[in-house]
Amino acid sequence: LCRGDVSSTNCKSCVVDASEELGKLCPYDKEAIIWYDNCLLKYSYNDFLGKIDNTYKFYMWNVRVVSKPESFNAKTKELLGSLVEKAYKKQNLYANGEMELIGDQYEKLYGLVQCTRDLSSEDCKQCLEGIITE
Repeated sequence: LCRGDVSSTNCKSCVVDASEELGKLCPYDKEAIIWYDNCLLKYSYNDFLGKIDNTYKFYMWNVRVVSKPESFNAKTKELLGSLVEKAYKKQNLYANGEMELIGDQYEKLYGLVQCTRDLSSEDCKQCLEGIITE
């Protein structure tokens, strides 16, 4: 799976690199997963296609100190919620966007959400909404 805004050339390169790395790190494993900035590669002897699987979920967060954390958290949920509404309706199940933060300083908040394309639109929405509420 490549990130929704990655070109096909960069996607292919990422998947090739990921498969080579998994071949080195996990040569005898029956299942493995690797994330890079542009792609994710997973294989398994268990059927995982079309099923919500949060086993290997991960979060990325801002480590900077924000002046108004409650407001920041509310805006983050608002942005991600609006991205979910866009992503689950699109064929590639991907959306990204930004939102202005007004506080002590003018800043922008950036976000992206994506599901694997083997999920149905409704499963994608359910999964993303569940992650956001955690």
